[in-house]
Amino acid sequence: PKYIPTDKIKVSYFQMPKDQHSGPPTLPRMFSAASKQDNDGFRASYNISLLIAKSGNPHTMGEN
Repeated sequence: PKYIPTDKIKVSYFQMPKDQHSGPPTLPRMFSAASKQDNDGFRASYNISLLIAKSGNPHTMGEN
């Protein structure tokens, strides 16, 4: 890495905003991120099912 003189580096470069880093991960924060991903998957699945139902056509190989 290239050396940068310390007088040219701003202190704010080393300070993270508090909302980005407020300590080690906690269970609620870890689960809220996972739950957001699950909700996105459920929403996509629901929207696909809704489109299939609105089309009125059979959508499995067993239906003719």
